[in-house]
Amino acid sequence: MNGVKKPGQGSAFAEPIHVAGFAHIDGDLPGQGSGHNDTLVDVIAVPCPGADPVRTWICDPLPDDYFGNPASTDGRRLPTVEKLVGDALSSPAIDQHVPRAAQAWIKQGIRLSRDTARIMLYRHASLTDTTCLEDLATDLLDKVLESRQGTRRSRPIFFIAHSIGGLVAKLAIVRASQTPKYRQIMYNCHGITFFATPHRGSSYLSMKSLRESIRKLLHLRQPLPTSLTNELRVNYGPLITIHNEFVAISSELRIWTFYETIESPLSGNKNASSANGVQFGAPLVSIKSALLDVRQEEVFSVDSDHGNLASFGPSNTETMHTFIKDLSRAIAHAEEISQYVHTPLKLKEHVKVELVGFYDDPGVELESTIRLYSTKYHLGDFLSKGPEKCLEERLKQVPKRPGNSFHPRYQPPPRMPAGGSGALGARPGAEIWNNVQKMWTAATGDSQQGGMKSPDIVVTDPSSRPQLSVHTGSRAVSGIPSPGLQPSTAFEGRYRGSRTMSEPSLQFGMHNNETSPWSPAIDKDGSPLSGNQRAQFLSRARALQDLSTGFSRPHPALRKFTWIHLPYTNPVWVKDIFNTLSKTHNLDFSRIFDKDNWLSKHNQGSQSQAQPAYVTPSCDYIAVSPVPSPRLSPSLTPQAAVGSTPNCFYLFLPYLHFDTYCNIVRRRKIIAARMRHGRASPVPPKVAERTESLESRIIWKYLGHDPPMNWRRTLDQFGYPSLADTNARDDDQMLYKLTKEDPNPTVKKARNWVPARHSLSSKVSLIRESESEDDDSDTDSEAEEETYLRDGKLLMVDQLWLWTINTDTLTTFFPKRESNPKEGTLFQQADLRNSVYNELNGDLTGRTENALDLAAFVALHAVTVFLDKASHPDLDIFPIFEEAIGLLAERMTSNMKSFRTQTIGSPSDEDDENSISSIKKRHKRELAQAERENRENTSALLELRDMEDELGTLQKLFKVQRKIIEDMRKIYKREELRGLTVNGVGYLDEAVKALVLYQQQATDMEKRVETTRKDYEKMLEMAQRQAQVDEVRWSRLQTELASSQNLSVMIFTTFTVIFLPLSFFTSLFGMNIDEWDPEFPSLGEVARIALPCSIGLIIISLLAAFSSRVQRLCKVTYEGTKSGIKGGLKYLGKLQPRPLKKRKRRRRMEREEERLRRMKEREKDYSFDLWGLIKQQGTMEYQIPTLNRKRTRRSPQSHWGW
Repeated sequence: MNGVKKPGQGSAFAEPIHVAGFAHIDGDLPGQGSGHNDTLVDVIAVPCPGADPVRTWICDPLPDDYFGNPASTDGRRLPTVEKLVGDALSSPAIDQHVPRAAQAWIKQGIRLSRDTARIMLYRHASLTDTTCLEDLATDLLDKVLESRQGTRRSRPIFFIAHSIGGLVAKLAIVRASQTPKYRQIMYNCHGITFFATPHRGSSYLSMKSLRESIRKLLHLRQPLPTSLTNELRVNYGPLITIHNEFVAISSELRIWTFYETIESPLSGNKNASSANGVQFGAPLVSIKSALLDVRQEEVFSVDSDHGNLASFGPSNTETMHTFIKDLSRAIAHAEEISQYVHTPLKLKEHVKVELVGFYDDPGVELESTIRLYSTKYHLGDFLSKGPEKCLEERLKQVPKRPGNSFHPRYQPPPRMPAGGSGALGARPGAEIWNNVQKMWTAATGDSQQGGMKSPDIVVTDPSSRPQLSVHTGSRAVSGIPSPGLQPSTAFEGRYRGSRTMSEPSLQFGMHNNETSPWSPAIDKDGSPLSGNQRAQFLSRARALQDLSTGFSRPHPALRKFTWIHLPYTNPVWVKDIFNTLSKTHNLDFSRIFDKDNWLSKHNQGSQSQAQPAYVTPSCDYIAVSPVPSPRLSPSLTPQAAVGSTPNCFYLFLPYLHFDTYCNIVRRRKIIAARMRHGRASPVPPKVAERTESLESRIIWKYLGHDPPMNWRRTLDQFGYPSLADTNARDDDQMLYKLTKEDPNPTVKKARNWVPARHSLSSKVSLIRESESEDDDSDTDSEAEEETYLRDGKLLMVDQLWLWTINTDTLTTFFPKRESNPKEGTLFQQADLRNSVYNELNGDLTGRTENALDLAAFVALHAVTVFLDKASHPDLDIFPIFEEAIGLLAERMTSNMKSFRTQTIGSPSDEDDENSISSIKKRHKRELAQAERENRENTSALLELRDMEDELGTLQKLFKVQRKIIEDMRKIYKREELRGLTVNGVGYLDEAVKALVLYQQQATDMEKRVETTRKDYEKMLEMAQRQAQVDEVRWSRLQTELASSQNLSVMIFTTFTVIFLPLSFFTSLFGMNIDEWDPEFPSLGEVARIALPCSIGLIIISLLAAFSSRVQRLCKVTYEGTKSGIKGGLKYLGKLQPRPLKKRKRRRRMEREEERLRRMKEREKDYSFDLWGLIKQQGTMEYQIPTLNRKRTRRSPQSHWGW
């Protein structure tokens, strides 16, 4: 292979300058080298076209032996230095001396940090007059593909590119994603680094007069050709297209961006051949153009100019080491996840798009009705076919019914020529009557054998479909299914059962049923029907249906509008669906999805990607404007943005819903696993095979995309979007605490509530005390299975995304709660899609004339579906909150009554009230009672505070909804829309009335909660005052007891002082010693000696006890004696041996250190850092509360196996 270093060759491989390839490859492929230099990851360095592949990275060289000398500038020495080859690589000279490549960070720096990386320095082919970015990107892809022959398909790739080389690498990744030959390069690309890449073009790089100056600045072999500089113009269309396509596929990549901060020296002149030029300095690539502006981008500023930026230089070593360390971690992570076997999720084969066509159904009445036809397609099939083809197949779909389970009622006439009579293409007169007779016969039971043939339905292009007249009267939406379109019970496995009794929906696979031709609704010359022709069409259709109203198949020309619904809020699929609509409808949606109307409304928490993203609630009407949007969005590619811009109305509305606690925990686990994995692919088999939840697989795939995936939010995530983690708040949500399963399954209680004489806080306390004895506190939350959790309901805030295209198409995106029939009465409760469809197609109460009316109808149901349509008792949140407030208020009243009578003493304590034992018993009893009451009252206050907080969040939601609905109503009342939104305005008025009612209910409950909370606070204040009174009373009793005890001690002391000297002398004279006279002394002799001495001692003792002067004299005498003793000991210490002195000095130092330690602890207590403690606790892994677990336990094994 020419131009590529073979494995096992030397570290340097020269090639012809004009040939594209790798000038240097450091590292071997496993099994193709000596083994000591095997690598697992490819790091490909792409310089600017025409630049030297080595000099780009060493223009501003680092000091000698920077990466090899242990005593380098910052003392850094990495352990793999002995494994690398220390020889130098010389690059072909380009008019100057090239520094030694051994000190290039691109080689030595990365390999020292991660020796499993193969460094590949790429050289572009020689530039010609026709060189363009497309050719350079193709060459790069070919060489990368050749260099990876014989490697694992999952071998990771990292690109590092400088200047225009970044555009080449970016375009190569885009083309790899679009071409099957190179697609593995895109799948295995884990990161890309841009050094001053002009993503949006550069004014200086595109100037012809600066070509020579730029050649010298970038050390190019030759000036950039005109064909290449023309592609570098600022905001050049194809360049912006490349940028948008790259941003759309870059969500899985680690991206590092470096931009210049020093101006580059340039010289320009009008004549390129002239020697005279103007000298000036300017940044070649502006900061705005150098940034990709995506969420995962890490941006670094470098103190360097454009030419030396990629070599960092001695002044940017800290930035360089930070980048190398981060890149090394990314390489290590890429090596780890590349070991997984990728299991495709195939989401587009599981996610379904629903299409509902609204057709005029003319009958004998004066007013026509509207009939709904619904079908569901997999997302991939819908994107390939488009809505028109899907609805056409829906109308042609006729189930084959074996036997006599259902008999055909109608035999359609054969195809008539275009010039035949009859607007429907059917033979008039007798043929119509014969067909009616056949239908009547079929209805009465006389049926024919065989399958039923379907008339040929031709769906015209939406651009050629006749415009509908402005609504002048009300129309009912018919829910009567047409014959042959209602699935029989024998075919329920093939045709999905309807969620409503009147839903005529079918699901399509990869096959179609029998069809038969029927002439289209066009004139003789092939043009679409005019207004008069359409009126004649309707009148003849009414005559045809005089005896069979509700049983005829609608004509495609009678379709009024279409509803397209996807049950997920994924911006990627929004883009895909609108790209499909752009192609089929020949419309330009670039203005609808520009920065102002789409991109700027996405919000992602800056703290963590684990928090769900959301769209700012808003609505607006975008009228047709001949001026193109100045800020295009990458949501729609320019190839799709063809045709005219439609009138569009969009709505982003949050609405209240619910979910179960097990689903919440499951969602947390998949998000945590996805965050640890780092990127969506490769998908571990455990995720693809064990994860039954389609929502979990979608989160795995699209977490971290830009714009981000919007999954369902809890009430606290809506109320506190800036919090990094709301798990603790979610686990303590009021609705969950009031509806979670009973820990004792044998006890059946409504809503798991205790009787009124017990408070909710008492219930929580009892459960906590009982479960704390049975649960194992060391169980990891990651190992919790759903069967161990106490399931309950939590409030959620979902999002409704809605767009109307002109008045004939409505697209909606809102999530669907994953549910199954095992949930019993909870199955599909408060489902927004079913609520809308049932009212439109079931009870005929929904009247919609166009997409704008249907948008208002959907908004009304979004506001009211949970609070008004939910029938499960655990979802009736206002009565649940009312009952909880009532229980707490009743408990507070009971506590007040007991507090009023608690000061009455017990009869058993009256006899010995002031005895010591009685005081101790009463003190212990009252202390236990006070602790119990304080715990209960504090718990009640906490519950009231949580309830008040959640009611405030609900008020915030209602306020946002009301503002958006009122803005929507103002838009609907505009002059240009007033005639089209008569029904829609009525729906919006109903929504506003409902929101006003909800706000009033929430306000009333907030007042009750506040009143109850204040009552508890007053009761706590009264208890505190009573405690203070009791404390004073007990202190007084203790003082009296102490005074009586002091009196006894004083008496005893007095007697001791008086009789102790006498006892001393009595004992003295009673001693049998030789010094005494042989004869016993008389009493008088003893008294003459003992009494004066005893009196003197007694007086001296009393003076020492009660005279301050005597005390001071004694103190002075003591201090003097102590000082003399210390002086003597100090003098004697000089005579001590040296080891004893060292031991004493060491003990003194230890005492001093202990004193300093205690002083620091006191200072730490004085300067307590609350936020530091909070941040430290935030890094700890969250544990599911014990109260949310069941008592039964199994072996702790994680659902994900990690």
